[in-house]
Amino acid sequence: MPSHRKINRGYYFTAVILVVLCYSSCETDVPETEEESQSPITTELSVLGAINEKIKLSHNDPELYYKKAVVELEGSNLALSLDDINRALLLDSTSDKYLNFKSDILYYQGDIKVASGFIEAWLRQSPNNKSALMKQAKLFLLTSDFQASVDVLDRVLKVDPFNPQVYFYKGMSHKGLLDSVSAIDAFQKSIALDQTYIKSHNQLGYLFSARDDKLAIRYFNQTLASDNKNIDALYGKAFFYQNRGEVESSRRLYKEILDLNPEHIDALYNMGYLNLVDFDNLDLAIEFFTKVLKL
Repeated sequence: MPSHRKINRGYYFTAVILVVLCYSSCETDVPETEEESQSPITTELSVLGAINEKIKLSHNDPELYYKKAVVELEGSNLALSLDDINRALLLDSTSDKYLNFKSDILYYQGDIKVASGFIEAWLRQSPNNKSALMKQAKLFLLTSDFQASVDVLDRVLKVDPFNPQVYFYKGMSHKGLLDSVSAIDAFQKSIALDQTYIKSHNQLGYLFSARDDKLAIRYFNQTLASDNKNIDALYGKAFFYQNRGEVESSRRLYKEILDLNPEHIDALYNMGYLNLVDFDNLDLAIEFFTKVLKL
């Protein structure tokens, strides 16, 4: 019986969710509002009302339609958001910010072909546009076309060779190709350009964990030095120690994770297993496994 649950995403596919979350994180600016203390619905209506009043006075200002589209997206009104970003693009068809945002909306609507076609049209108009190339690379990554993602990212590096984000996504693409050597090289280049690029530190931690190499702990610790509550790094350390039979260290870290997130399924499962196999505490093991089943 294994000493833990083998979780593929801990090595070659951990960051699929992370990539989805990051798909639009670097190019789309979300305007800040002063109504954060109100309920989300009240805030959304209040902000939209204020923007609509401004549009009445300046109906040819594309930025107002963009801001309105952002608020509508936050409220999950994809159709309305698409309508307003289209209005912004009618007034300014060359804005990378607006084009970028529209590609996000099309992606979130779930039609990959439409989103991909829009990005391809964007690139036909501007073949070396870095924002468009990054969107295309991320879309290839999300659809598991890893080599295509690498190829596009190499094009980005020709126009922007010192961007840590590009190397991070290149590392993720090489992981998808099961090329850990190239993935490690890309992630290391990412942190050489930006020592605070936490996502690359964590990915290096997972890759060296797969090799049972103690360098993994160094990379996870570098993340935790910047963010001592980073659950990905805490889990990576705990999983590494569990694999090596250092069960006390592993249990302590899983407990720390559960203090931060009581519904972390992997930590709950592994705590159940540790208590069942290593600490001979059947009652506590049942308690953890029961929580997993409820979740």
